[in-house]
Amino acid sequence: GGKIYCLGKSRWIFLSLERKRPARIPREYGEMYNVQDRTAFEYSFKEDSIPGNLEHKKEFEVRRGDIDTNSHVNNARYIDWMLEALPENIYNNYHMKSLEVTYKKETSGGSIASCCSDCVKNAPEEWTGFHRITDLQGNELSTASTVWKKI
Repeated sequence: GGKIYCLGKSRWIFLSLERKRPARIPREYGEMYNVQDRTAFEYSFKEDSIPGNLEHKKEFEVRRGDIDTNSHVNNARYIDWMLEALPENIYNNYHMKSLEVTYKKETSGGSIASCCSDCVKNAPEEWTGFHRITDLQGNELSTASTVWKKI
């Protein structure tokens, strides 16, 4: 009993649906949901740690089942795509110890998402994975870093 299996944090923004841009949270909402003016994360993901050239690449056509209630690709789908582009040796022989992901840009149905991944050995039985998803115009949709331990 009492064993922790997973921890998570999330950061939320208030979005103007008309402008599709972040907006200030109205005071009444802030009071209703106890919004606090503080940093959401103690640790900041260092995006510059993602190498520019990732060897393993797969492309995905965004299907209807990939779309969420906001008519954009569901965030979990990005992670699925990153795992699909992972080298087979890592996927089959290691388990994911950690995941840090940054969502940068939305995409929608009918688009093509290009996912690149690669892994670097950082200990005898541990690898670090680097992942990047772009659209066909080269815009970054999401980046991630994973750590994999031997099964």
